[in-house]
Amino acid sequence: MHYLLYILGFKFHKFCVGDKVIFINDFGVVYLWTISQLTTWDKVDGTTVPAYHHENTQTPWFPTEEKLLKWATKKDSKLSKSELQTKYGFTPTEWYGCW
Repeated sequence: MHYLLYILGFKFHKFCVGDKVIFINDFGVVYLWTISQLTTWDKVDGTTVPAYHHENTQTPWFPTEEKLLKWATKKDSKLSKSELQTKYGFTPTEWYGCW
């Protein structure tokens, strides 16, 4: 059914409320989040894309785009923050103006 809606042009979210996802920020820091709300993000070019809020967000005015999230495995939920960082994190090659 999901695929049929996609073919017909209906937009839908990849993740659902309660799903565990991995978010990696621009500096390579890894977060394990639980999706708490589905929303959309209006981009500068006029397109609207699926976006999400996570539990205990401190920025409810700023959702996270779907393309920045990936599925978390069951094993990821049991890993420590340092183990998640080792598995998914990276060291940025550009520091975005941070000196």
